[in-house]
Amino acid sequence: MKKSLIVGSASLALAAMPVVGVFATTQTETITDTLEVTIETACDFLRWGEAGNSASGITDGPDWDGETNTPGDKVTGTYSATILPGTDPVLGTSHFTAYCNAPGGYTVTVATQDLSDGDSHTIAFSGTALNTTSGEGWTLAKGTGGLVTATGAIFMENANSTYDTAPDTETATYQVYTTSATLSGTYTGNVIYSFTYDDPTVASQQQP
Repeated sequence: MKKSLIVGSASLALAAMPVVGVFATTQTETITDTLEVTIETACDFLRWGEAGNSASGITDGPDWDGETNTPGDKVTGTYSATILPGTDPVLGTSHFTAYCNAPGGYTVTVATQDLSDGDSHTIAFSGTALNTTSGEGWTLAKGTGGLVTATGAIFMENANSTYDTAPDTETATYQVYTTSATLSGTYTGNVIYSFTYDDPTVASQQQP
């Protein structure tokens, strides 16, 4: 057999074999740095007060023994007056400031107790205006929105985040109405304001 045929046969055999080549394949490895920043919840509810003005039938006061200047972080205080029956004194006005950067904002509700002499006699909270000559009870008037109509009512609220540089404000003015038949005694009761918000930083700390 001629050499040229042998070489030709070998060439055909090689051409029929699969060609194994070296090709570049992209490889990727990743490293991740996670950034985490917790923004503290900054919410506050503050109050300061001022006594009402003296008027006919008021024999002592009105007085206020709580905070008298903003920001007013003292949480308790008493408005007081000594009056003759049939007198309708304005005991005083509380000034409130509220702000909260929590998502969803905040809500303030107010609970209004009847005034009691510690026995069986009361001066009831009234959600409606009282007659100045024949009415007996006490009212809470907001600086905006008129009288608080029921105990547990919303006093302040804001669904958006607010900050100490631009807080919300509100006032509450207390007036007591008596008649000539109102029984003598010292009547007391609490007006309780509850400032509520959801703190996401506390919730995250409670997760396992």
